[in-house]
Amino acid sequence: MTADNVLLPDTRCVMVAGLVACLLLPILHSFAQTDSTSRAEALMNRGEFQPARQILEQHLQRSPNDASAHRLLGRLLYWLHDFERSRFHYNHAIALDAENVSLRLEYSRMLVETGSWSVARDILQPLRTNAGHAAEAEYLLGLLEYWDGDWTSAVEHFEAALQRNPQHAEARRHLRDIRTTTAPSLSLVSEIQSDTQPLDRFVLSVRAVWNTTPLQVFTISAERQNVRITTSAPSISTVMLRYSQYHASLRMDTEARVGLLQRSFTSKFIGLWRAAVGLRPSASLRLSFRGERSGYHWTTASVEMPVHTTSFGAFVDWNAPNGWMGQGAYELVQFPDKNTMQRAYVWILAPVVRAEGTQVSVGYGFSQSDTKENRFTLQRLDDLRSGIYSPYYTPEEQSIHNVLGYSTKSLSSTVSVRLNLSYALYAVEQAPYFYYPQRPIIGRTLPEKSFFRRTFHPWNVVVALTGSFSPYVAWSLEGTYWSTAYYDSRHLTFNISYRFMPPE
Repeated sequence: MTADNVLLPDTRCVMVAGLVACLLLPILHSFAQTDSTSRAEALMNRGEFQPARQILEQHLQRSPNDASAHRLLGRLLYWLHDFERSRFHYNHAIALDAENVSLRLEYSRMLVETGSWSVARDILQPLRTNAGHAAEAEYLLGLLEYWDGDWTSAVEHFEAALQRNPQHAEARRHLRDIRTTTAPSLSLVSEIQSDTQPLDRFVLSVRAVWNTTPLQVFTISAERQNVRITTSAPSISTVMLRYSQYHASLRMDTEARVGLLQRSFTSKFIGLWRAAVGLRPSASLRLSFRGERSGYHWTTASVEMPVHTTSFGAFVDWNAPNGWMGQGAYELVQFPDKNTMQRAYVWILAPVVRAEGTQVSVGYGFSQSDTKENRFTLQRLDDLRSGIYSPYYTPEEQSIHNVLGYSTKSLSSTVSVRLNLSYALYAVEQAPYFYYPQRPIIGRTLPEKSFFRRTFHPWNVVVALTGSFSPYVAWSLEGTYWSTAYYDSRHLTFNISYRFMPPE
């Protein structure tokens, strides 16, 4: 027996082992991939997001071409509101598994829900002809149009989804929501207000709403206010006609209002109007411009004499998919005596809690107001403390820094509660006061007006309940309390509405 013959059995074993290893390695590698993604998915389903993220990121370092791992990580990052990185991994998954239709639908839903509507449209349009997934594609396109404000197109897509799949519950629910919202309605609103000026107010109004299409709305309303102050108890009556429309192709909404106002102590009518246009350059941003003539009756003096305002304003509204929201505005207000007031404000809210049925946000707000001429006057010359704003309020170099709070909570399937809080950490203004001059004057000495720098802490709280007795009857109850530098006010509003629902 030669040396070669002695070594031959071992050589054969090595060769067989190598062959087995070559055959098993891909299987073991595939098993390791499946094991990693399965463990990560199990952790995600239990809400353990960070450990799942760590497993997936480490796995993708070893296997960067694993489409299922990219998909899972994209989904996880979406749940964590890291939308940019989520899109990165979804795009990688689609590049690796281009024929996976369910992956494209999942990614499209994420794009729709985060406001990336143009990209979502490009993905969903070709899927409308896919026999097995057309219903879901139609539904997601309908959801996109629903949130974009084009309810006419949304109805068409939801109906197409139900034709493909009559059991599609989400399409049916959203279609019902649109039909409920756009159904003709009749509302009755009652308000009670009491403040320390003193001024008490009871308001009763009725409002009818009719949608000629999902994007065109006519509203007619009538209101009567019974006001009680120290010296009298006049009433104020208002009728208003409103028309609004959303132009989906232009991403623009328009509004026009006309109306009349009459006070009980005069036969003269005051014409009211509003014209507004809004532009939506993106899913989360809205720019609007408004001109308006409205009645003014917020001071005791304005209740007894006709006062109205003409205002022009520009507004920016921001509502991001991750829960951040804010608004900024500038307004110029003109009074009948040619006096003008300028005011500007900005506020921003950051999400703290975002869970199913619950939302909590906190933020900051700043406002600034100033009037060309001050209207603080003495009621009696013998009492320097009898000054009031007459006939309307005129802030003087007023700046307010607020801390804000906002919360909503679903108490049941039909009832929810909302809480709004605002407290001024710092507010300052030039406050008016009267004094007798020290210099001698021939004849009677008359009080003179001056100003001093004053800090104060205005605040307000709003608690609102909303609910429904049935699909036809909805209600809301809102209580407000606010405190300013000059008076405190309490306000309670109850609204009940009936919708004339079309048949299913």
